[in-house]
This record gives sequence, structure tokens and C-alpha cells, in this order.
Amino acid sequence: METEIWKYIDELAKRIKRIIIVFIASLLAFLAIPSPSPFGIKGSSILFYDTLIFWIIRKMEEAYLPPDSKLIVISVTAPLFAILQMAFYLSLIMAIPVAFREIYAFVSPALYRREKAIIKKYLLPFSLLYLTGMIYTIIIVLPLTFRALIFLY
Repeated sequence: METEIWKYIDELAKRIKRIIIVFIASLLAFLAIPSPSPFGIKGSSILFYDTLIFWIIRKMEEAYLPPDSKLIVISVTAPLFAILQMAFYLSLIMAIPVAFREIYAFVSPALYRREKAIIKKYLLPFSLLYLTGMIYTIIIVLPLTFRALIFLY
């Protein structure tokens, strides 16, 4: 009995490690992978290497802020924290589907065939709703949020 519990705990630990590995890998990817044009902004010098997260932030500035506005720095560490926060949230978005898959893989041996069929029946709609929610946020919610914040200033 006690060894079975440790088997479950060991399997759960392996699945949590997989989720954490995907999260950390995507975090490092956002912070290290070059942008589509890594030397496009400042010329062709290696000193001005452009990572993917900088490119994403710049594209968001272009898309959501008025042309005459600029993001300002409030403190010395604010740019670093903004970059890390953006990479963290994007990595979390990337890791959520893997987390759901790992949770299902952990729980599925304990489910009856009927319960598995119900989960599989709703898996595609949930995935589509997740993707639709991300697209909705990018296309509708973020522009409205930026407009409201700009209106308040």
C-alpha cells in the first residue's frame, strides 16, 4: 500500500518536472532566441543583438500605442522587470496546454472509459476556446485597455 502511494508521488513529480522544464525552456527561448531581424534596429553590430522578447514588446508598442507616444522608465530596474514579466507570462501561456495534458495523463488511469470519453469529447472545444481567448485578448482586449489607459492620462 505504501509503495503504491510512492509510485503515484514519483509519477506526479515526473509530470511536474516536465511542466517546469517546458516553462523554463520557453522562458529561455523568449529571452535568448533572436528576433526575426536580430540586427534590424541598430544596424549590423553584434552589440545591438535583438532578442525575441524585445521584438514582441516593440511590435506591441507599434500596434497598441499612438504613434507620438513612448514608453517611459519609472525606475532603474523597470525595463528589466518588464522584459522578465513579459517573458514569464508568455512562457506561462505556452506551458498551460502541456500542464493540462500532463494532468490528464496522470489522472486518466483512474478514470472509467465513460469518463475518458467525456474528457476527450470536450478536449477539442476547450483547446479551441483557449486559442480563441488568446486571439480575442490580442485583437480586442489589449487595444481597448491601452486606449482606456491613454484616455486617463
